[in-house]
Amino acid sequence: LSEIIVPIMQNGQLKGIIEVCSEKPYGFGSVDVSIVEGTALELTRAWERSSYNQRLTELIQAGISLNILLDPETAIDEIAVLARKTFEARFVFITLLNQQGDFSRKSHSGEAPKLLNALNANPSKEPLIQAALNATKPFRVRDLRKYTNAKNIEIDHGGLRSALAIPIRLHRLSIGTIIVFGKQEGVFFSEHDESLADLLASQAATAIE
Repeated sequence: LSEIIVPIMQNGQLKGIIEVCSEKPYGFGSVDVSIVEGTALELTRAWERSSYNQRLTELIQAGISLNILLDPETAIDEIAVLARKTFEARFVFITLLNQQGDFSRKSHSGEAPKLLNALNANPSKEPLIQAALNATKPFRVRDLRKYTNAKNIEIDHGGLRSALAIPIRLHRLSIGTIIVFGKQEGVFFSEHDESLADLLASQAATAIE
């Protein structure tokens, strides 16, 4: 005759529901609601930890195989695929600089033709790419449409509006960048994604070197 229903939310999306029922009318009070809400929060945290640990393990294993690649083109193609899988992203774009500071190599993973054309058009003048190259740590962009440094970027659909920019640095110098667009199972990239981005950046730098 009475029940408590609490949504389980993760990254702004509904992941499940906890439903507690009683045969009595008015069977629950505010304390009961708080307990169920706390349970939902702990479940979400446990799932996030489990997902992070699994992605971390897979990223470490993939990094080992990256180091045996001898061809830079193959390496950045593999890094693009790895980044898309690790961050559960819709699209990934990678640029590498040569010793003269020119964009010598590019790669991508995923389907976003408008976004790809915008990034390929003139990467040396693309503000988001330049911001990533000048950064020392990965950073997140919640909405590209409101990001003042991304006026020239045209996205194919709203699912690509969030981004994670990852500088690739070698011996304290920026040698390229990985930009990840659109979380597949969420609205935004998380702190866990940003943490994994640091590891991916170092693996990419080692493989490229």
